[in-house]
Amino acid sequence: PVTDALWRLQVVATDNAGNEVTEFSPSFWVDQTKPDMKNTTTLGSVVSIDDSFSISGWISDSGYGKIDRVVATIDHEEYDQNGKTFTQTFTTETDGGLVWDSENNRYNFTWSYDSNNSPFLYDGTYTITILGYDKGGNEREIMLSTSCDNDPPAMAFTRPYAMTIDSLSKHSETTGNATDVM
Repeated sequence: PVTDALWRLQVVATDNAGNEVTEFSPSFWVDQTKPDMKNTTTLGSVVSIDDSFSISGWISDSGYGKIDRVVATIDHEEYDQNGKTFTQTFTTETDGGLVWDSENNRYNFTWSYDSNNSPFLYDGTYTITILGYDKGGNEREIMLSTSCDNDPPAMAFTRPYAMTIDSLSKHSETTGNATDVM
């Protein structure tokens, strides 16, 4: 089996007359080890449409490879029906405006509220997937989730009754119910 290491290939070619030549390939790394990755974000249990949202963490490769890219995706079951996706990708060469700290192998994605492009349009559960890749194509995945609640609580008074007269004595009572989706 091939192990993770620095390799060179030795090639021997022999022609019909018995002449032989030996050449070595340039050195190359074999990396079959997934990168190590940890999310350091503590997600709030409930977000809303106008919340900014950050995902932070670190990634490193204990094998012989180097980090290639990190991809973060926010997904909701309604997205497939409406053709929306929210994905941000950065590489170590071009970060696309995202924050990549190469000295410490840290990443930080931030989605800021934009009325035309908020990831949190729908109520319900969102899945956040973070994929880290090294240059050898090895992949590590972290999955997180959060919930979104864009609707205010519903409230209804049960007392005083509509269009009634109440003396508002010291024994008067006001009651009601409040409910919320989340």
